[in-house]
Amino acid sequence: MCGEGVPDFYAKEVIGKNPSCINPLVDGMLKDFYKKIGSCADINDFGYRVDDNGDYLIEDCLKLMFANYYNTKQSVAGFGALFNNK
Repeated sequence: MCGEGVPDFYAKEVIGKNPSCINPLVDGMLKDFYKKIGSCADINDFGYRVDDNGDYLIEDCLKLMFANYYNTKQSVAGFGALFNNK
């Protein structure tokens, strides 16, 4: 989640390898709608470099305000897990 807010081990566990905003099937059907409204992006598409641990480099993350990451699949999955007490 670009170095903000939660421990690394927790974020990796709850976000997983293939996060989705709703679920993979619905996300696929709504892909064009998401793009039109600027929602449900994949943070991997930002092209940020990663360190040896697979975490995005903070200097790359700081190029945008953190609020720009709220609508990514990773943040939606992470916040959902947090609010559902996973």
